[in-house]
Amino acid sequence: MSDRSELISKVLETWDYSAEGQGYLEWLVKPESKDIDGGDLLREAVLDIMEEDDQLKSLREERAAVSWETFYESLPSEVANKLRAETNGLLASLSGIKESFRQKAEHLRKLRHLLKRDRLETLTIVSQIQSDIGSDEITAFHKNSAIAEEMAAKIAALNRTSTERLDIAADLQSFSMEDTWIEIIHKLAASGGEDWFDYNREKLDRYFAQQLVAKLEKNVERASSLDTVNLKVTNPIIRKLFNEAHEAFLYGFDIGSIALCRSLVDHALKDKLAPPRGKQELRLMIEQAKKDRIFDSLGYESAEKVRHAGNRIMHEISDLRSTSREVLDCTRIVLNKLYSVT
Repeated sequence: MSDRSELISKVLETWDYSAEGQGYLEWLVKPESKDIDGGDLLREAVLDIMEEDDQLKSLREERAAVSWETFYESLPSEVANKLRAETNGLLASLSGIKESFRQKAEHLRKLRHLLKRDRLETLTIVSQIQSDIGSDEITAFHKNSAIAEEMAAKIAALNRTSTERLDIAADLQSFSMEDTWIEIIHKLAASGGEDWFDYNREKLDRYFAQQLVAKLEKNVERASSLDTVNLKVTNPIIRKLFNEAHEAFLYGFDIGSIALCRSLVDHALKDKLAPPRGKQELRLMIEQAKKDRIFDSLGYESAEKVRHAGNRIMHEISDLRSTSREVLDCTRIVLNKLYSVT
């Protein structure tokens, strides 16, 4: 795995499994963050959670108080009073969460000094000690909750896009989790969330983001194996088919890539040949291109391979990866014969 794809994977894990991680990443998705140096942004995000700052704390409390009071004034007094009490409790709990982060950071700093280790070494030691306390029910519950959320996200996605169904019992066994989690996972998968939070969208975001990261390394490998193209194509349909055939190949959608390649060759021949002579079947257009000397032997053989593969996937889909690569290469040869800039 490349450094970049490994980093993205780690970022997703941080987002999914760490409360502090959510705090860091919330900074990154703010619109104003795009014009700020990424290193400075992350550094300040960490310090914002881990360091106590009276000036910032006071400023935020004042702004929050003004915003809430403006909101309360728009409500009936009885409702506003009840809401004010609940809001104060919520803000106090959020403040407690941040305070626990800071205390954790302070304890880690003291450990680091006592052990005479750097930050990463200290975190590694602490993590190893925590992982050895396997009997701790709270630790086990948090770990199982994270796994349950991930499985629920997968179920939510597959229920919309696939005939595949997750074997929850088998997965629970592999994680040494009890069957009692099956019902919890199904409830999580079916939950749509509250009015203010689209939990379905969050689950799909989590699953598909992980899927994209898992494919990233292969995408880079496949793209780097392709030569650059130097084609002059003005037909928008052919441009679109060319792009989508390559995207399908890069993301591993082999059947789709083969079908798109066949369609691409068909449209390219219709675009480049003289007015049709009779029925415009792909086989006849390939023969015509050979007769008109648009194709040499390599172009003709390549076009025929694309045609045969496109027909064959309707009935046979074995060895798709190597077939899709060969078909894409042949399609690129055909396009070079028809559109190459000389």
